[in-house]
Amino acid sequence: MQKKSAISRGWDRFFCWIEVSRQRRQLKADIASLSKDIAISYASLEREAKRPFWDIGAMESYQPKESGTTSGNADGEPLVAD
Repeated sequence: MQKKSAISRGWDRFFCWIEVSRQRRQLKADIASLSKDIAISYASLEREAKRPFWDIGAMESYQPKESGTTSGNADGEPLVAD
């Protein structure tokens, strides 16, 4: 497998940050209903929503999404990590 160039990795990171930022904005908007629906504490959801977009954990698991696909890594897991 060919190694990605620094520019390609930079674009991957940039698009990942955009996606994570979108996910966290959505989390902030839905925080009250989500804490009831998925049995996660309000404080945990609020803490996740307040994290900066560049704080995403391991970039190795990030796979850029293709148009029309769901967000997440190759296993379908969300991009945000604790």
